Amino acid sequence: MKRGARPSCDDVLEAFALEPEAGKATLEKYLRNFPEYAEAILDFAVEISREDVVRKEPLSARERALIETGWKKHVEAAPRPFANPFEVLSYVELGKIAEILEVPKQVLTALRDRLVVATSIPNRFAARLAREIRTEVDILMAFIASPPALSVSRSRKSDVKPRISARKTFEQVLTDAGVAPADRKKLMADD
Repeated sequence: MKRGARPSCDDVLEAFALEPEAGKATLEKYLRNFPEYAEAILDFAVEISREDVVRKEPLSARERALIETGWKKHVEAAPRPFANPFEVLSYVELGKIAEILEVPKQVLTALRDRLVVATSIPNRFAARLAREIRTEVDILMAFIASPPALSVSRSRKSDVKPRISARKTFEQVLTDAGVAPADRKKLMADD
């Protein structure tokens, strides 16, 4: 696996299974660190903690109410793995952030539209971008790694049926945006 690359879902589940203490704190740590695998982690945690219980009588109203209350708390507390950290930014703010990061605005647009291979983004740049858009790196990277969607505004402006563009590496996006080789090298540095 490439240095800085995110582990696969199977790797995360295997690590979770090997934890010496698989309690609430461990579960929360894995959900926080790997929000893109939240559903699989929760399913797996339930599966490995399940006891085979054979129940002859139906649940009481009190038991059903407890389950419902617990489920509501879980749903409210569950991480939103694909929350869009860019959605609160105006066009002007996006331009200012592009200036601060010293990249053309189209680079941020490609990141916002999830057209960049997330694992190709240097950690240093990801941290700087996360700081500028006031989010955590894990949330930013989970969003960028999530499947791209068609832009509604783009589909209304087109005479032909729009389609999702293929993802490109971060370096290719910089090249396509006309970033000079020396500046690309500086942006790709991960020290």
